[in-house]
Amino acid sequence: MMLKNSFWANMRENLKRRNGITVIFFVIFFLAYPVGWALFTSSMTANAELGEVYRQEMTAAMTTYLGLNSLTAALVTLMAVVCAVQGFSYVFRRQKMDVYMSVPVSKERRFCVIYLNGILIYAVSFLVSILVTACIGAANGFLTVNAVKVIIYSYLAFLIYYMVIYNISVIAVMLTGNLLISLCATAVFLVYELAVKGILIGLCSAFFSSYSQYTASEQLKVYASPLILFFEKIIPINAKGLTIPYLLEETGMMLVKILIIAAVTGIIAYFLYANRPAESCHSAIAFKKTKPVIKILLMIPIAFTAGILFYAVSDGKTAMTVLGLVLGIVLSHGILETIFEFDLKAILKHFVSSAAAAVLVFAIFAVFKFDLTGYDTWVPRAQDVESAAIDSSAIGINDAYDFVNGYYWYYDYALNEMKLTDTETLCTLMEATVKEKPQDGEKRIWTTVKYRMKNGKEKYRQLSINYEKHMEELNTLIGSEEYRKGAYQIFDDYLTANVGISNIRFGNGVVWNAAELKDFSVIFENYKKDMENYNMKLVSSETPVGIIHIEFDNGVVDSGRKYYVYSMPIYSSYERTMAYVEEKGCMKDWRTQLTPENIGKLIVEYTGEDSYEWITEEYTDEEQIRQILPAMEPSDLTNYTRFTRTGNTQYTYYVYAEFGALQDENAVGDEYIYSNNRVTFDVNYELLPDFVKE
Repeated sequence: MMLKNSFWANMRENLKRRNGITVIFFVIFFLAYPVGWALFTSSMTANAELGEVYRQEMTAAMTTYLGLNSLTAALVTLMAVVCAVQGFSYVFRRQKMDVYMSVPVSKERRFCVIYLNGILIYAVSFLVSILVTACIGAANGFLTVNAVKVIIYSYLAFLIYYMVIYNISVIAVMLTGNLLISLCATAVFLVYELAVKGILIGLCSAFFSSYSQYTASEQLKVYASPLILFFEKIIPINAKGLTIPYLLEETGMMLVKILIIAAVTGIIAYFLYANRPAESCHSAIAFKKTKPVIKILLMIPIAFTAGILFYAVSDGKTAMTVLGLVLGIVLSHGILETIFEFDLKAILKHFVSSAAAAVLVFAIFAVFKFDLTGYDTWVPRAQDVESAAIDSSAIGINDAYDFVNGYYWYYDYALNEMKLTDTETLCTLMEATVKEKPQDGEKRIWTTVKYRMKNGKEKYRQLSINYEKHMEELNTLIGSEEYRKGAYQIFDDYLTANVGISNIRFGNGVVWNAAELKDFSVIFENYKKDMENYNMKLVSSETPVGIIHIEFDNGVVDSGRKYYVYSMPIYSSYERTMAYVEEKGCMKDWRTQLTPENIGKLIVEYTGEDSYEWITEEYTDEEQIRQILPAMEPSDLTNYTRFTRTGNTQYTYYVYAEFGALQDENAVGDEYIYSNNRVTFDVNYELLPDFVKE
């Protein structure tokens, strides 16, 4: 016989009081899983004729449906908050407090009973719905051993996640004395870390000129917010093949971290419950001593949010930024005091904590505004750097691809793969650069620098370098073999050893000619040998005379994109490549192929300095076209450099040439321009005839 005052009897009694939420949880999970899966299965019966393929697809679908996914995580988050608030909501009302306190049960047992029932209600209702759904899947032949393992792993993972959100919600309830405020507090606890990091990134971006987007990516990493930790790991899982090894690799450490956070927050929740003042009912903050701390922790991010907003809309004006900070402080003081005291007159009270928040706000602002940490002038010592990488869209545009996973890599390739060991030259260049103040008329390029420190850390900086003044150092770095191997994927042996070549084309920006595939190794080796001449002087003074397009057949992996086109610029000093195209006749000067006679129309577009409206002029007269041609360069070629474009500061010009299909009697294979017979050209303003400028 169970004693009436036993722990289990107390559990049963508390469950009776929570019948409503128990029924709601069971109904929600039943609709979401058994019913939802049954409806999905019935909608897919038309594909049953596919046999084994249908079974495999449905097995994968069921594994995903019952596995780790963001929709279930969102539902679990909401349930954890609701169950915690519902279970301990009696602390918000004096009458209910008196009823609970009148029961001859110790404070510790009361907490454990309510706390454990909150977990049990979720765990049992979720488990029952999953088992029913799994039985439906098994009856249709969709349940495999791997699916069972994944479902069990996912159930345990969601249980851990539920517990940590549940604990944080209980803490919010214990710290507050009002239902609405406790819900707001829960939301703040879950996203506070990410919000603070977002504000930090905003301040760094606004006031540090050398701040890099790669540093921002690193700063966005969260360490204590279980909501963000969980979602950022499981969102990419939705499209992956689910197996236990894969799930352990992707989420194992995250779950260990969340389990530790759950244990710590559980202890804190109990401590707050045990020490919560009984008179805190109907109060916004249960512990009066925590109010100034909470207020300051909220005022600082609110003030900086307003300050950054004013900074953005005023185009970086300091006075407006300060005004935004002041308004943020004043408004947050008024709003928080009104909420805390439930009295509008409270805005005239408790100025000491607001003054402390204001001091901290302007102290932090001064750190960023005046760079008191020396962020923009920091350069590591050469002996502390193991290797480095430099990358700039101005130095060269050269796409890269991850052929294993099947996606574009862009500039991350160079920063990941490049390992410059001449750290002495690099750090000397950077020390000179950070001391310089850019002047109008200087020829500068924006460059991202990645330092791999010997202590294991990675540091990024974005700097504007005067490339004419520092040509010698840049030539040393960019002309090195380490730079070429790191910046250009063509030096990666995997590229030629594992990825097929489906097409090779040479172009001059107007006409493209196909080359024979059997010549690929010759073309490739010639180009790599010519790249030994690649340096800063070359890329800053010359526009490529042509382009090689190599189409890779990514048939070795199952990716969303089968073909990739890899483009490589050809400079006139690339002797071996130039000799090949001259021998094969597969690339000519575009001006010999695009003449006034075969151009039907030139469309000139430009805009004035104070105008956002493009002005368009059309020219069909052959003589006018002949005069405009010397000012034109195909954009396909000029895209490979940011140095040789010229023009005045008042106008931006582009030219579009429309013509019929051009044919080259020496073309090898298929030859084409563009399907719409329209090519874009950049313009040298100084060479434009006066009738266009007028």
